[in-house]
Amino acid sequence: MPKDNVFFTVNPSLEFIHALNFVANKEARYKFYSDFNIIPTEEFKQIVEEMKGKLSRYIQNELKFFFQWEPMMHTLGRIVEEHKHIENVSTFIEFIEQMHENEILSYITSQALYGVNANTSTNWSMDENMANNISNIIFNMDDDTTIDKERLIEFAESPLEIKSRLVLLMKQFYEKSYKQNEAYILSKLDEAKKRYEKLYSDNLAYFADEYLHNTLPRDNYKKLIIHISYFTLVRVWFFTVNPYDDTQWIHLGIYSEYYPRKKFIKAKVQNFIRILSDKKRFEIIERLSKKPYYVYELAAELDLTSPTVCYHLNHMLDLNLVSLEKENNKTYYSLNKEMVKELLNNASSILLND
Repeated sequence: MPKDNVFFTVNPSLEFIHALNFVANKEARYKFYSDFNIIPTEEFKQIVEEMKGKLSRYIQNELKFFFQWEPMMHTLGRIVEEHKHIENVSTFIEFIEQMHENEILSYITSQALYGVNANTSTNWSMDENMANNISNIIFNMDDDTTIDKERLIEFAESPLEIKSRLVLLMKQFYEKSYKQNEAYILSKLDEAKKRYEKLYSDNLAYFADEYLHNTLPRDNYKKLIIHISYFTLVRVWFFTVNPYDDTQWIHLGIYSEYYPRKKFIKAKVQNFIRILSDKKRFEIIERLSKKPYYVYELAAELDLTSPTVCYHLNHMLDLNLVSLEKENNKTYYSLNKEMVKELLNNASSILLND
């Protein structure tokens, strides 16, 4: 990609979404970092605790309801990335508040059912029978434990209530919890943005190898926007959405420079070996090496419950060992053979000191 087509930014609305997600999933996120030998700073942990401590019990429960459900974060990220006029958190919340509840429901349902393949140009919001149609789609789906059908039906049956609850949550979180820290967080991100811009300008090859190696989606796009993120902490992350308007967004953790790729690779190899040492996960990898499976197929072949299979697959997703694709109302998992080969080669290199 031409150098002039890569832009660094600090997007306040995207960082607000990351904050909502992190506080809602604090324990799981800290465990993930621990698995990769990442130690968040005391300052970071203090900010997270302060934000959570300022929320009422009701808002904390609402935060878990919306953001411990992964499609919600990707839905809001999709909305921000598709609407360039959203420049700050207040504008973002106001935009959500002014959206018709059926339009929000369209975004949520599309993201939950189809993920990266969601087509938000499909204007379900104009359908007077939208709720019934969504419920019928869900009821007629093959069993798929990766989709929370009950939650989607609840959303479809009460879209105005769901919108009101979401807006109230965002307002309360921003006013009571996040706003007091926002200026400091954005100032830290602006400092980091300048460092990464200079690194990119001074040594493009190093930057690409260190931060973009095997991390970018393979979809076609002409422009890359790199948002520097406080709550992503390290490495590269992106919403499960296709590039919009020929633009791909990625999120680079503020402290990535202190966690070089070699250290990250070593942690990945250690986790990979732990996965291989588990008999059931080893068998799942064996099965997926032959063909894509959906959860119920794997569960039947391995004599496991579907939730257990999902639990194992989620660990593999953390390492990008498997990929998923939604097709005909089923979520198919396939083995990322190139990643397996790369991790095996890295393991050999590390253990043999080659």
